[in-house]
Amino acid sequence: ECEWRCPDLLEANEDVWELWQAANTQWRVGGFGLAGLDYNALFRIAEVLEIEITKPVLNKIRVLERETLKRQSKHDSTKLGDKRAKAASKGV
Repeated sequence: ECEWRCPDLLEANEDVWELWQAANTQWRVGGFGLAGLDYNALFRIAEVLEIEITKPVLNKIRVLERETLKRQSKHDSTKLGDKRAKAASKGV
């Protein structure tokens, strides 16, 4: 097996993953980038997909949201550092 292969999705997480994929464009954005998922949209999408939002489902979505926000924050910090380094090299 390839070590870079994505792990198999557990059956217990299939609905959560389907909901996450469908709602992953429904982000609230503020002046500093992503702020969090639009939960009104998430609940509506779940309704359309006939996925019941239980406490475990919501907790799993929140973990995915939190990890996405962490990655975005790291990405933004790296970009800011690159811009500062570029400006410093130009003497700005």
